[in-house]
Amino acid sequence: MEPHTHPSRLGLRAPRQACSSTLSRASSRARSERGVVLFVALIVLVVMALTGLAMIRQSGSGLSIAGNLGMRQNALSGADLGTEAALAWWQPLLATPGALDSDIAAQGYFSDWGTTDPTRITGDPSQYNWNNSVVLPGQDASGNTVSYIIERLCKLNNQPSTAAGQQCVETALSNGNDMSGTCDNYPQSCPPPAMTVNYRVSSRVLGPRNTVSYIQVMLVATS
Repeated sequence: MEPHTHPSRLGLRAPRQACSSTLSRASSRARSERGVVLFVALIVLVVMALTGLAMIRQSGSGLSIAGNLGMRQNALSGADLGTEAALAWWQPLLATPGALDSDIAAQGYFSDWGTTDPTRITGDPSQYNWNNSVVLPGQDASGNTVSYIIERLCKLNNQPSTAAGQQCVETALSNGNDMSGTCDNYPQSCPPPAMTVNYRVSSRVLGPRNTVSYIQVMLVATS
């Protein structure tokens, strides 16, 4: 009768133990792979969420810009109304000598470029005292309130443009006549051109959402 020898004594592993160890390693590897997949999936979800938020914000910004541009166009249209109203008041007075030599505060007219008013000296309408302006009655179709100020571009107020020490921004007067002929061929024989004073109209538009817009136009007599 041969003696019975246990497999462990011969340096061999029991088949059941080997199978259990293999299954344990496979299960551990599967759990590790599932963890990696979950981590990657979370990263992808976060990236997709951030991308979606960025697209929503970009879309909202585009709509806001479009709305602002629309309000700007409406404001410019309102400012044109201010310029036209100022022109309608100013132009008839050109025919009356001295009518524009003095301030007419009730009509938003000033006969200097800001020498007596530090809020106007820079020519920046955002710094003006708009309590001295003319406000057009009512509002336009877009809900804008329009006001304007007219300035004669001269240094001294309440003085003619020809007064001693007076300085004005002037432009050569043109009545549309043909300048060819003698003056064209012999310019030194021509008398100096008549000059006309420049005027500045500043319009302010108060629009919806507390928007404020300004526009300035130069007026020059043509005859």
